[in-house]
Amino acid sequence: KGRSAVLETIRRQQRQRERLPKPSLREYVLRNTDEESPCQLCVRFGEKDAFDEDEGGLMIALMKTK
Repeated sequence: KGRSAVLETIRRQQRQRERLPKPSLREYVLRNTDEESPCQLCVRFGEKDAFDEDEGGLMIALMKTK
């Protein structure tokens, strides 16, 4: 019963997606699995409300990790 209720709630929210607020900022972090040269790629994408730009913004950073 509990699992069914959770899934039904998710289905209802997905059907009402238009009424949900859009995220102003999305962030993605990708890490490689190479132990000799570990790094990660960070991407931040923002709608125009998240940045001072008229069209929004995009930031990409590649970092070496330990």
